[in-house]
Amino acid sequence: MEKEIDELKIRELPGDLKKDVLDYIEFLLFF
Repeated sequence: MEKEIDELKIRELPGDLKKDVLDYIEFLLFF
């Protein structure tokens, strides 16, 4: 549930910020 909400928020962000957020999420998932 929370992931879906986060993804909706991320889609509304500008491209560069979206990339930073996705990189940050991957960092949290993998480390």
